[in-house]
Amino acid sequence: MKKLTSILLALCLLLALAACGGGNAPAATQAPSAPDAGETVSSAAAAPSGASGAVAGETYDAGNFKALVPSGWKAFPQHDVFNDDPNAMNPNLLQISKGASTDLDLFSKPCVTITYNGPGGTLMAPSKDFYDDVEDMADLTTGDHTWSAFRCDSFGQKMVILFEDLGEIQYQAAVAYETSDGKIDINDADVQAILASIAPSSAADAALAAAGGESGDGPNAAETAAANYDWWNDYWYGWWCICDSTGIYEPANKIAWDAYAKIDVYPDNTANIRLWDTGTSEDTPLLFAYADLKAGTAEQGVMAINRVDFFPYDKWNNGTAAAEMDEHVDITVDPADSTVSRFADMIEITGRYADPNNSADAFDYYIFLKPWGAEWEDVRNGDTTGCLFNDMMPLYYDNWYKSLLALNYTHPVSSFEEGIRIINEAIESASGSESGGGALDPAGKEGADGKVDMATLQELLPWAKKLSYDTTYDEIAAKFGAHGKSVESLFEGKSIYRWLATDKDYIQITFDLHEDGSETWNVTQWNGIQ
Repeated sequence: MKKLTSILLALCLLLALAACGGGNAPAATQAPSAPDAGETVSSAAAAPSGASGAVAGETYDAGNFKALVPSGWKAFPQHDVFNDDPNAMNPNLLQISKGASTDLDLFSKPCVTITYNGPGGTLMAPSKDFYDDVEDMADLTTGDHTWSAFRCDSFGQKMVILFEDLGEIQYQAAVAYETSDGKIDINDADVQAILASIAPSSAADAALAAAGGESGDGPNAAETAAANYDWWNDYWYGWWCICDSTGIYEPANKIAWDAYAKIDVYPDNTANIRLWDTGTSEDTPLLFAYADLKAGTAEQGVMAINRVDFFPYDKWNNGTAAAEMDEHVDITVDPADSTVSRFADMIEITGRYADPNNSADAFDYYIFLKPWGAEWEDVRNGDTTGCLFNDMMPLYYDNWYKSLLALNYTHPVSSFEEGIRIINEAIESASGSESGGGALDPAGKEGADGKVDMATLQELLPWAKKLSYDTTYDEIAAKFGAHGKSVESLFEGKSIYRWLATDKDYIQITFDLHEDGSETWNVTQWNGIQ
């Protein structure tokens, strides 16, 4: 029960801090065995010289840093929830609470939560985007520390978030100053003394002294050498799909969208994943996830996703507030063990989303990605037995994606619409696409069979691959010399036509259907044409 409580508290701490914007550096050495939460480690009783007034207390050594625990306050070390050893403590994290006696009191008593990051790591400055009612504050000086600061509301708790970057080390502190069972103030002598006292421990001092050593020295060197975690640190492209959807999401069942992602890997082997699709953007993504990278059977290791914020910017989620979208998960992404492991550098992320306000609105999500710039021909031509669909290709691979690669884009642009604009401008600057002959009789469009010969398909396929987004149906049909056969579309605002020599040899074109009834090119697909 004690371990479970520590895990719950640690998860709450992750929410209260930098929304996993960076990560905590691993311990320079194994953290000392921590006492039970009811005990205190004493190494000095003097208040720091920079503290406001004489504040009595004891110094607590968390492992990689130490801080003053004033009289009437209590130190709560935290278990390392990601360590295989159930007794391992996190040497980079400590809570100091006023009036608390047990772990459960941390949910109701004021407290100061301190995070340390040492040499070789980077703790990112906390992002204000993950908090409500943000109010900027002037920099705060406590002893030798100068903190950037802002007030905010974090899941209903009033907090001051502090951050200091000293180059080799970074500190972050979250002061929960107004709780259900007490209040403190950032200017209180006790709080000022705690913040002024924070300093590296003797173990961290040794790591700092060794920071200039040879590459590979320090913690986790063997693990880093065993796994190529840099492989994950990339832009990605692919698609995602909804399945087994219920409630308001039921109409979207088995619909797929092209997807773009940015995975940022940090020196402490944590990672953030930002994913957007054709209806969102890099700045307002579809989801934001947080993960740890661990050794696995593949050289790249595995990604253990522990939190997913789906619809953080109120996209598709019926107006649910972003702060309510936090979802703790246990998702393992293993390049060597998934339904798409047979394809080069392809990963699969699966999970289930349920609206926190109405669990009946839910769906399973499947995400398939390859690093940006990778070819997908092995997927197009490979065996997809056991995969989600027989066709595992992104819808806009041949037009949007390949076009941007041909234009030397080394990563996805910020949105699908921006990519369309870039491609259109490139087409126009190259004098545009050819136009066909005279327009066909509109009366022949209804019920047309789309029949053309194979020679026409082979001749026009290169042209059909390079169409502009403002090319109309009439221009395309005129080029083929026949109206296309209408194909049922599952996408709202889209129409689909097929020009075919046989049932298995065809060019299929999807059009954007506008309010005035006009249709303009959106994507070209084909089958059986050499």
